[in-house]
Order: sequence, then C-alpha cells, then structure tokens
Amino acid sequence: MISRWLAAGILFGWAMMAAPGASAGAPVTTCDRLIAHPEDPARPPAVAGVAEAGKSRRALAWAACRLARTGYPAEPRFAFQLARALPPGSERRGLIEWAAAHGHTLARRLLAEAADSGRRGAASGASPGEKRPAPKGGQLSGR
Repeated sequence: MISRWLAAGILFGWAMMAAPGASAGAPVTTCDRLIAHPEDPARPPAVAGVAEAGKSRRALAWAACRLARTGYPAEPRFAFQLARALPPGSERRGLIEWAAAHGHTLARRLLAEAADSGRRGAASGASPGEKRPAPKGGQLSGR
C-alpha cells in the first residue's frame, strides 16, 4: 500500500516537474512530453511534439494529462492534450471546446475546420450522420 502511494507521488512529482521553456502559467510536464502536438503554438519550446501517438503512448499520456489538468485546471494546453489522449467519442469534444473557449489556438482551428467540413458536406448533399474524413491537421490522437 505504501509503495503504491510512493509510486503515485513520484509520478506526480515527475509529471509536474518544471523544465526549461515552460510557460509562465504551467511548467513543462510529462503530459507535454508524451502528447503535445508539434503544430500547437501553446506547446512548450523545449518539447518537440508528437504528431502520431500509438495506443500505449496515449494511455500513458491520459494518466499524465489527468495529473497535469488536476494541478493546472485553468491551463487550456492540458485540456487539449488530454483530448488527444482520449479515444474518439468520450469527453474529447468537450475538452477541445473548453480549450478553444479559453484561448487555445489549435483547438479553435480544429473546431473551425470541423465546422467548415460539416458545411461542405451539407452543401454536397451528404447526410448529417455520414462519416467524413478528418479535417487536415485535425489528427488529435494520431491513430
């Protein structure tokens, strides 16, 4: 039991550890290192970013981003990155909308592209439930 708490404490400390290039609001975290998108202007400069994340990486990022979001609930970057770690459906859309509403540039772009894609589909006669390709640059999870 104590070893579980110790491991959780170490993981939390590592996830919250600041690194060079951290923004004024939140430090660079394990969440950033695991799933920050390379095209994200909010990505800390010290982090290269990950365009495509596999299932196991997304699982690790989910845990790290939950911790980061708990430590910095007002940071849109962590909401967006948590959305990237989640499977399609779930709470992903809500997190992206929250991040966009709080100034996250890439989240805003993805929502605008999705809305534009939906309008183009409607104009072409596509049914509302018809699957459409993801917007360019809209790869959230990197399947």
